[in-house]
Amino acid sequence: MSLKEEYLYWSFINQLIKKYDYRFVSASEDQTEIWLASDAIKESNLIRLKLGDLGWANNLRKDQHMAVRNGEKVRRFLGKKAVTVKTVYISTYAPVDDYSEVTKRYEEPEYPRVQAESLVFQTAALEESMDDLGRFLSYSLEGLNKESEPIEEDEIQHLKQSSLSASYQKVQKDEAVFQQGKPVLTYLLMALQVVVFIILEMRCGSTNTQTLIEFGAKYNPLILTGEWWRFFTPIFLHIGFVHLALNTLSLYFVGTIVERIYGSARFFVIYFYAGFAGTLLSFLLVPNISAGASGAIFGLLGALLFFGVAYPNLFFRTMGWNVIIILLINLVITFSASAIDSAGHIGGLIGGFLAAAIVGLPEKRKLVWRFASLLVTIAVTAGLLFYGFSAGANGSYEMDMGLAQEYIQQGSYEQAYETLEKYLGEGDYPEANFYAGYLEFREGRLSQAEDYFLAAITQRKEFPEAYYNLGLIYWQRNELDLAVDHIEKAIEQDPDNEDFQKVLDQVKQNSPS
Repeated sequence: MSLKEEYLYWSFINQLIKKYDYRFVSASEDQTEIWLASDAIKESNLIRLKLGDLGWANNLRKDQHMAVRNGEKVRRFLGKKAVTVKTVYISTYAPVDDYSEVTKRYEEPEYPRVQAESLVFQTAALEESMDDLGRFLSYSLEGLNKESEPIEEDEIQHLKQSSLSASYQKVQKDEAVFQQGKPVLTYLLMALQVVVFIILEMRCGSTNTQTLIEFGAKYNPLILTGEWWRFFTPIFLHIGFVHLALNTLSLYFVGTIVERIYGSARFFVIYFYAGFAGTLLSFLLVPNISAGASGAIFGLLGALLFFGVAYPNLFFRTMGWNVIIILLINLVITFSASAIDSAGHIGGLIGGFLAAAIVGLPEKRKLVWRFASLLVTIAVTAGLLFYGFSAGANGSYEMDMGLAQEYIQQGSYEQAYETLEKYLGEGDYPEANFYAGYLEFREGRLSQAEDYFLAAITQRKEFPEAYYNLGLIYWQRNELDLAVDHIEKAIEQDPDNEDFQKVLDQVKQNSPS
C-alpha cells in the first residue's frame, strides 16, 4: 500500500465531513477503518471506509458479515429504523479472484434492518474507480489532481488532522447544546416542594382537603370566583409523601436536562406555563380538587420532544428513545389509574411543547416560528379560559354545588341561593335542595326548609345530613316522635357520626316517657 491510497482515504473522509455533513461514528485503533454517519435525519446510509490490500474475495465476504453485525450496533446507537452500510475498500488492486458476487447487496436474516453494499476502489484504475465511487455514494468527491503527482507524508497528516479537527468541532457543538445553563431553578423548585409539603403536614396534613384548598389547590368553585392564582399554586402542593417523592425524583432527572438545554430563563417559562396549562385542562375536564407538579413535569417532557424536533439526529443519538419510552410508560400509568388527573398531565405535556416552541432553543433563531407559536398559544389559552368560565357560570352542576358550599362557608348567603335557584323546583338535584333547605332553616323559615329537605331525601335515599336536619326542624316544632324517627334514620345511614347521637340523646330526654 502506497501513500496514494492513504491520501485518498483521508481526502474522502475530509470531504464527507466538511462538505456533506458526515461525522465520525467509530474508528479502528490503527484508523484504517472509519465509520461515518450523516447529520441529515432522513439519510439512512452509513459510509464505511477501509484502507488496505484485499487479497481474496472470501475476505470480502467475511468482512461484510462483520459490517452487518457492527451496522446493527450503530443503527441502535443512532436510533435509525434501518440502515445501509456502504463500504468503500481503498486498495491498490482488486482481489486476485472474482469478487463480483461478493460486492452485491448483502443481508443477514439475524439483522433484518441492516443491509451491506460494497465497492472496491482500485488506485491502479483511478479514473474508473472515481466514476464508480460517485455512483456508489451519490456524492461528487475529488481525487488526485494528477495521477503522477508525488504525495508527501505531511499532506496526509494535514488531511488527517483536518478531518479529526472538523469532527471534534461537531462534537463540541453538540456538547454546547447541553451546556446552556446550570440546573439552579430545578434544585430550587425541588427544595420549595419539600418545604411546602412540610408546612402542609404541620398544618393538618397534606391529604386534608381543607388544608389543600387553603394553600391553593385547584378548586374549581374558587377559580370561578376569581382566584386565578389557583392555576399556578397547585404546582407546589403534593398529596401525600409518595406523590411528593415521585414528582421530586422526576423533576430531578428531567428538570436538570431541560434546564441545561434551554437555560434557566427559558426553563422558567416552560415549567410554569406547562403547570398552568395542566391546571387549565384539569379545570375544564375534572371537577375534583387536584394538586401536584406532574403537569409541569410532563411539560418538561414536552420540551424535550420539541428539542427532538429541532435536533432530531442529536436527540436520537443521546436520549431520544429513552424519553419516548419514559413518556409512554407515564401515559399508560396516567390513563390506567383512576385517581390520577390525566387531564392535568396531558395539558402539561402540550403546554410544555408550546412553551418550548415560543421561547425556542438558544442556538435556534427561528423568530417566525416562535411568533406563530406564540399567537397559537395565546388563541388556544384564551379560548379555553373563555369556555371554562362560561361553562362554569352557566350550568356545571357539580361546580355550582361546590360554589354554593363555598359561598355558605364564607357567609355569602344571597350568592349561594342565586347559584342554587336554577336547580330548585324541577329535576333531580338533591344537593341543591339540601343547601336551599339549610339556607331557609338558618333564616327560621322552617316550612320552606322542610319542603327542601323532604325533596332531597326523596331524590336521594341515602342522605343522612338531610334526615338529621329534618329531625332538628321537628324538634323545634316539638314534634318529638318525628324528630327521633328522622335522626335515627340519619344515624342508621351514618353510624359513626357522634353529633347525630348526641342530639338524639337530647331529644329523647325531652320526650315524654
